[in-house]
Amino acid sequence: MQNKKSNELVAIGNITSPRGVCGEVKVRLYERSVKDAQKIKKYLIGLTENEVTEFEVESVKEISGIAVFKFKEISDRDVAISFIGKYIFVSQDERIKPKRGNYFIDDLIGCEVVDFLTEKKLGVLLEIEKYPAQDIYNVETQSGVVLLPAIKEIIKKIDLEKKIIFVSPPEGMFD
Repeated sequence: MQNKKSNELVAIGNITSPRGVCGEVKVRLYERSVKDAQKIKKYLIGLTENEVTEFEVESVKEISGIAVFKFKEISDRDVAISFIGKYIFVSQDERIKPKRGNYFIDDLIGCEVVDFLTEKKLGVLLEIEKYPAQDIYNVETQSGVVLLPAIKEIIKKIDLEKKIIFVSPPEGMFD
């Protein structure tokens, strides 16, 4: 294993749990499909992008909608357990470019959420939860976190340059 340091890395997922006894790990992917993840043969794993270790991929598969990775360096369940909570990184140049109208999660996190009609600041995007029907944006407001469905009827415009997401939420959602 080779240790690397870099500020040009981006997390594409995190390890959530072991699977089985042979060292496989379940991974919550942020921005790529399992099919796309299979194309990369080496990933960097760590708690931060500043201190990562390179791991060679044996296999990547999807089981019941969950990405399952097997790395050559992770040989059994006990070792796999020690990786729970760590992130899987790739370099910026290995990052898949999103299709038009799609965005990287880390580009959206921290964006101001603004009412499309009144231009009133509603909050800041904290996290995105991925679900089969649609993503849910967790928006931090002055009165707590609001769960905002990420559907075209609500998300009107995203301006990454200004870090603003314009929304048209249902009446009373942000009251």
